[in-house]
Amino acid sequence: MAKKSSDNELEQIKSQLKRCKEQLAHSFDLTDYILSNARSAIAVYDKDLRYIYASKRYLKDYKITKQNVAGKHHYDIFPDIPEKWKEVHQRALAGEVITAEEDPYLREDGFVNWTRWECRPWYEYDGSIGGIVIYNEVINERKEIEEALKKSEEKYRTILESIEEAYYEVDIAGNLTFFNSSLCKILGYSKDELMGMNNRQYLDAKNAKIVYTAFNSVYKTKKSYKAFDWELVKKNGSICYVETTLSIKVDSKGRTIGFQGVITDITEQKKIKAQLLQAQKMESVGRLAGGVAHDYNNAL
Repeated sequence: MAKKSSDNELEQIKSQLKRCKEQLAHSFDLTDYILSNARSAIAVYDKDLRYIYASKRYLKDYKITKQNVAGKHHYDIFPDIPEKWKEVHQRALAGEVITAEEDPYLREDGFVNWTRWECRPWYEYDGSIGGIVIYNEVINERKEIEEALKKSEEKYRTILESIEEAYYEVDIAGNLTFFNSSLCKILGYSKDELMGMNNRQYLDAKNAKIVYTAFNSVYKTKKSYKAFDWELVKKNGSICYVETTLSIKVDSKGRTIGFQGVITDITEQKKIKAQLLQAQKMESVGRLAGGVAHDYNNAL
């Protein structure tokens, strides 16, 4: 009876051990699945820089396809590794976390991979450093998008600098965030002076109220607005008259982040128009005076 009870206990222990092994294997497989499908390539090394683990993405990104890296020294796999990386490894083994957002890596085929990486120590149960972990993400696609965006922005800025009209962008509070050189010419300020300046600083009280009403209307209705004969105060204190368009500026999610528009200086046009009106008025007065004199002469 005692032997049978002992056998049952042994079977239970064996069953528990089997379940523990299955759970451990599942835990390892799950960890491997999570790490292998992470956006970053991941490699784990012991303190002698021998591979403990390398994710599938790591093996793929670094084109390690014909060898098992487990237990092998990192520098045997990459014999031409730059000295800067060896320094990073030693710093991490000393307890430092080192990161880089954009780092070029020259592949064997001559192509440059732009990478974002982090190298950090991992710790044993007793708190001692057991090795290092490297997280690495190839960001070529992001770099290509950034370069394309940069070229587009440069082209955009070149076009804006070539036009006579003033282009401007302001945030929700009316602070200038971007503008071309033509706005500097109109207002008489340098770019450094204008950047961040609030629109109230080049408006008198009456026009500040008019401008606020226009901005508020555009913000609420999301409809573009065109204004005539706005009065702006130049750096030297003189007044210039402008026509301007105004529309909202949104971010990639469609949220309103400010306003943008184009300003045309019509000060000279207003002066010429005023001179023409004055000339026409004087001509009318002259004709009237001439007619009165003619009537008077005839009456004599």
